[in-house]
Amino acid sequence: MRHLWILFLAFLFPNLLFASPLIYSTNGTWLKKNVHVVDGSLSSSGDIIVGAFNTVDEHLLANNDVLIQRESHILGNVEYDGTLIVKPAVIIDGARINPASGDFAQNIPTQTYQAGGTSFTVAAGLTQNLSPGSYTDVLVQKNGQLHLTGGTYHINRLRLNTGARLIIDAESTLIIGDTFQFLQNSRVILAPSVLPHQFVIYQTRTRDPYFNYTSINQAINYLNQLVLTNYSYLGNNVIFKGTIFSAYDLIALNSGVQFEGHIEAQEVIVGANSTLTYAEPPCIPADEICGDGIDQDCNGSDLACPPADSDGDGFSPNDGDCDDANSEIYPGASEVCDELDNDCDAQIDEDAVDASYFYVDGDQDGYGDDLQVVSACNAPAGTVLNGDDCNDYDAQINPLVLENCDAVDNNCDGNVDEGVERCVEGVVVPPEPEEVAPPLEETIPVSAVEETEFLYTGTNPIQTDVAVETIDPSLVSVVRGKVLDAQGNPLAGVTVTIHEKPEFGSTLSRLSGQFDLALNGGGWIVVNFNKDGYLPVQRKIQVTWRDIATLPDVMMMEVDPHMSVVDLSSLTETFVFQSEP
Repeated sequence: MRHLWILFLAFLFPNLLFASPLIYSTNGTWLKKNVHVVDGSLSSSGDIIVGAFNTVDEHLLANNDVLIQRESHILGNVEYDGTLIVKPAVIIDGARINPASGDFAQNIPTQTYQAGGTSFTVAAGLTQNLSPGSYTDVLVQKNGQLHLTGGTYHINRLRLNTGARLIIDAESTLIIGDTFQFLQNSRVILAPSVLPHQFVIYQTRTRDPYFNYTSINQAINYLNQLVLTNYSYLGNNVIFKGTIFSAYDLIALNSGVQFEGHIEAQEVIVGANSTLTYAEPPCIPADEICGDGIDQDCNGSDLACPPADSDGDGFSPNDGDCDDANSEIYPGASEVCDELDNDCDAQIDEDAVDASYFYVDGDQDGYGDDLQVVSACNAPAGTVLNGDDCNDYDAQINPLVLENCDAVDNNCDGNVDEGVERCVEGVVVPPEPEEVAPPLEETIPVSAVEETEFLYTGTNPIQTDVAVETIDPSLVSVVRGKVLDAQGNPLAGVTVTIHEKPEFGSTLSRLSGQFDLALNGGGWIVVNFNKDGYLPVQRKIQVTWRDIATLPDVMMMEVDPHMSVVDLSSLTETFVFQSEP
């Protein structure tokens, strides 16, 4: 129920939710595994790293990157300006907001350390009081007790050994020059009249930040190597109540720490199995802003604003209404295409409910790519209203183009080379000779050249690239045959040439698998058969003058996609290689 109430307040007073997080860091915050942040948010101008199995009862607010490790649970929103990395089994109850709703930067309060004084030690098992003033070193030995009687203490180094107690009898401020270190099982105990915001530690030492890395993972790797004895920290199983400000240095909490209060630091590390509970920080006076739910001037209440809701939409300018004369414009209203900021988020027509879908037309052929979709009120440059292009890199491919024989779906109908006569695998094979041979006069004798020259002359000859002048009228003949695949089916599109006789050009086997090729007879020739995806074949045949030589049917085998490479030069023992049946 408290979580729902906070979300409601966040809607009405956005600044109220983010004013005082449990932890704020300027450069980065890292929660190790199994940490519970009770009733509080984490805020950072830099990165936030949430380890595995953690629970954050409210929000993560970062102006850079956020990493959430596996099986963590964020009950509120996650806002970020950089990159959000979410590992498996992470639960985020609230919204993922990018970019973040604002700049989360805060000025961390600080004080000036006044050096001087002497050292002060509480012996093991004893109890002593400490009056306000300046001290070089304050040490509480094992199981000792130190009472702060109230006021301001300037201490260069403060150390509580194992089991020691720091008892705050009245409102006290510690200004630390170097470090404070509370070792394992030590405790801070507040008198009943003292609240966590009335015990404040100011860490004044300056040190370069560790989160200034190119990636979160680099920061983690470096932070894992830190020797915490060089820094201010709360050791294992420490119980602490109070407020810590460290504008220029890192604050570390070891494992098992029970912390109640508020931390603002350059960087914060929280060890495994720790529990952090939010307590209101001390109020630092500032200029009051009316109606935001925050007491900036520390007078105990917010400044009320005059009520105003001129258009009756339930929102006044103080509530974020950016046009109090138009009842259709208010925070949370649906954005529509009207060139107005309907939802008062300082953006116009973004994510409009009545926006149209436009498709990127990369090749500018009037047809867009259905995988590149833009939702907008007006067509962005380089887009169209349809996504019917199947290749947006080629302007010659779109639904209006006629299909070509090129093994490409030119007209984007899902089919390749359909309707193109004699098209086989992107190549137009020749027609049957009887379809294109010129008629011969039966009463007039014709030469062998006249009978066969239609094969290799004309606009689209059956036999191409022939050096016509090499055809000898006294020797011209024709080699004819048929090509089949391994199943005995006609195999079209096979390139047929005469071995080492490029002057006779080439032809392609036709739809019937048959071929005709003119050449000079008078001896033995070798015929080459080649087709992509098939093993090449050669056949030898004797061709006489002015004759038709017919080859027996030629069968071509497809290349097996599974093969073994055998290097005969490197074999030192016997191997057996077998092809597929």
